[in-house]
Amino acid sequence: MISFLRIIFHPLIDAFCAQLPSHYRCRMLLLLPFTFISYTWKALPYLVNRPFVVYHIPTRRLGETVRALIFNHPSTHQRVAVGRLRPLHVDIHGGGFIGGIPEYDAPFCTQVAKTTGAVVISVAYRFAPRYPYPAAHDDVEDAILWLLKNAEGLFGADPDLLTVSGSSAGGTLALGAALILRKREGKDLIKGIVTLYSPVRLFHPLPRSRSPRLTQSFAGRSPSSSARQTQAARVSVNRPIMASLPTV
Repeated sequence: MISFLRIIFHPLIDAFCAQLPSHYRCRMLLLLPFTFISYTWKALPYLVNRPFVVYHIPTRRLGETVRALIFNHPSTHQRVAVGRLRPLHVDIHGGGFIGGIPEYDAPFCTQVAKTTGAVVISVAYRFAPRYPYPAAHDDVEDAILWLLKNAEGLFGADPDLLTVSGSSAGGTLALGAALILRKREGKDLIKGIVTLYSPVRLFHPLPRSRSPRLTQSFAGRSPSSSARQTQAARVSVNRPIMASLPTV
């Protein structure tokens, strides 16, 4: 419950506890009412009847964990058969890299667990702007690596049958984790990915072949203005509120 309350009020906590520019602080405080309504609306149905077990997965940060929801946990469901493991599926919620809770995807995770018999785990991660890139990617990577080592013993899940999914920012993190783990381990640890409306390129440079004069007549502004807009777009990805897919 304490961890959930921290998630609900994270814009308020980040605004006063993190060393952020003043304009970010103002945005975090303005976001607080919408965050509170959205989170409580999604989480309230599960305060009484939970189809999942809450678990805290350790990360590379000493003493720090990420919150996760375990669907088809062995404490509430029996294994498919004696000596047989369930498939393992990891879901990553969306939220524009600045918010969200695993309960967002609880209906989807419940359906996947019910129809496939898999152990479905929905993981949380740190948010920008307090924790800029690559904090979210690191948390997701750490959670998946930990599950690959411990899911069989703790949850009766087969690490060789690992799939991932995510919507919006969660899809970007799922794709990033797959690429990072393939480069790191030299093989595809993730056997399948399902993403929904996921941003995979947050900056797309202007094609070299496009004529500046054509750009000027089409956009209705001078080339110098267009150049300034392009430069501003390039700079924006380096701001902490913007997280992007890592280059691997």
